[in-house]
Amino acid sequence: MTGAWRIAIAGLIALAAAIGIGRFAYTPLLPMMQHDSGLSITAGGWLASANYLGYLAGAVSAVWLRLPALAMLRVAMVLNALLIASMGVTENLIFWLAIRAAAGIASAWVFVFASTLVLQRLAECGRVELSSVMFSGVGIGMLLPGLMCIVFVANGIDAQHAWLAFATLAGVAVVVVWLLSGAGQTVVPTDRAEARHRPAWTATMVRLIASYGLFGLGYIIPATFLPVIARDLLAGAQIYVWFWPVCGAAAAVSVIASVGWSRKYGDYSLLMVCCVAEAAGIALPLFAPHAAAIGVSAVLLGGTFVVITVAALREAHRLAPAHAGSLIAAMTASFALGQIAGPVIAAYLMTWRGDFAWALVLAATALLIAGTLLPKSKPERV
Repeated sequence: MTGAWRIAIAGLIALAAAIGIGRFAYTPLLPMMQHDSGLSITAGGWLASANYLGYLAGAVSAVWLRLPALAMLRVAMVLNALLIASMGVTENLIFWLAIRAAAGIASAWVFVFASTLVLQRLAECGRVELSSVMFSGVGIGMLLPGLMCIVFVANGIDAQHAWLAFATLAGVAVVVVWLLSGAGQTVVPTDRAEARHRPAWTATMVRLIASYGLFGLGYIIPATFLPVIARDLLAGAQIYVWFWPVCGAAAAVSVIASVGWSRKYGDYSLLMVCCVAEAAGIALPLFAPHAAAIGVSAVLLGGTFVVITVAALREAHRLAPAHAGSLIAAMTASFALGQIAGPVIAAYLMTWRGDFAWALVLAATALLIAGTLLPKSKPERV
């Protein structure tokens, strides 16, 4: 295995463990936690938002941490595994809130430092295109827990033991990434020269920041509640457990498949198509509350949300090449605020309405507005 492939696969495993499992294993586990612990949909929304609040804190703090990326990646991955395990040893809601918030910090650190390390090493090897391999790890990390939850539900395994099983996977990932990532180095996430020269925020930057925040609000509602929505729509039929793995598989494939579209038509076009497709997928169960429609919705959600993230980061580099780090930090903060608000608002709308209709309308509308706000302009002159 070449050095470029080694580091790309290390990035894939890191994102699978921290984002796919550390953040998104909660989604297929939520119905199990409701069954085992009597967790309400409102409490479930607060747990999701606590994790996204931690992600915001982790993303912001990562910009200022002046530590080697490899060391921070390893520390964050160990924390991620320990915090996942902690969810399996208590059923206290207050402890759960604190654990999920801390897990959000750890997952943000893994994302930032893994991206920093892997993208730099791939650039040094002249294999930047392998970055798509790394980002496919998010979908792979969603797929595996989703499939495992199918087995758990079928065999009566409770949510606490499921959390411990996922912690074991995250622990194995620590060892593998440690071995693949090689010796330490001194990469840090923000260039010191850029830190001294903050950008003058242009209208196009502000529009991209706002658009990315609305995307965070729109996608996180189905990304948090998809199995719950499917279970309620299908009157508890066991098929509901399959939709999250379908979403994860689509996410893993779409990142790599989107490379050709991006090269031919550009990231702006890719982002517009993805926003419209994701909004359509979110709204589809409102008009066709059947298993096939929910399956299509899961594919459209999984097939777009990671692609939007990757394409939006590339757009930040295109729009402001001299200040990409600062712009991405602002986008990440906006995105995290949207993620924090989405699950809580959706949970209260579900409780008030008695169904998920208004929550899905809110999510689809946010995606459509995000698409209209996307800036299409020339890069800044530097």
